[in-house]
Amino acid sequence: EARAALLTEAAAVLESRLHDPEEAAAALVEALVAAPQQTELAVRLGHHYFAAGLWARAAEVLQQLLDSGASLPQLHEIHFRCGYALEQLGQGDEAFAHYVKAFSYEPLHLPTLDRLVVLCYERNQWENTGRIAEAILNTYGERKTAAERAALRLRLGLCELHLAGRAAAQQRLRALLLPGGEAPRTSVE
Repeated sequence: EARAALLTEAAAVLESRLHDPEEAAAALVEALVAAPQQTELAVRLGHHYFAAGLWARAAEVLQQLLDSGASLPQLHEIHFRCGYALEQLGQGDEAFAHYVKAFSYEPLHLPTLDRLVVLCYERNQWENTGRIAEAILNTYGERKTAAERAALRLRLGLCELHLAGRAAAQQRLRALLLPGGEAPRTSVE
């Protein structure tokens, strides 16, 4: 336990003051070996790999942590990060499953909602896409840029069109018109 605490402190110094993320990760791995029951060390190591963009390592550590059955704080964040790492590795189905779990623990976590609205749309899950886009606009609309809000509204309109709500889709798509009759560019054009 004392060794793990010292190694954890060393990792913090290596990371923040000496800017040596590889040595910091090595210290965290050693700390985890010294105290494998300390799940917060595994969480920290997984987050470290995530922040460094080491997707395979992040996914492996976070998945092992989730599989351990340990009681974990911020479970939605761990699922989100594991999902994002897996998505970066091209494992879309596994990533999607983690985003859904993250959503089940914290349904208003914006990074999860942002990924789910894209992936649900790509999977032709029109109702889910619509609900998530509405939630983002209603809850976080002021945090989004005008272009991001327009993209979400466009997705909503296209979802309604797919769901045979032609009149509702036309209304949503008309709402995208900008002052002066300009219309936003879309990938469909």
